[in-house]
Amino acid sequence: LIISPDGAQSHEVKAEGPAQDAARIGDEAARTVRAKAGEKFFDGWA
Repeated sequence: LIISPDGAQSHEVKAEGPAQDAARIGDEAARTVRAKAGEKFFDGWA
């Protein structure tokens, strides 16, 4: 789940799998949610 600082936009992804695959599942979920959000989602946060 990622939410813009003002709360106007949010993007969520759900992933499941065995505990031993947690790092891979997390990496895949991160790539998926960032792709859903688009390249400019994090622009201007700093």
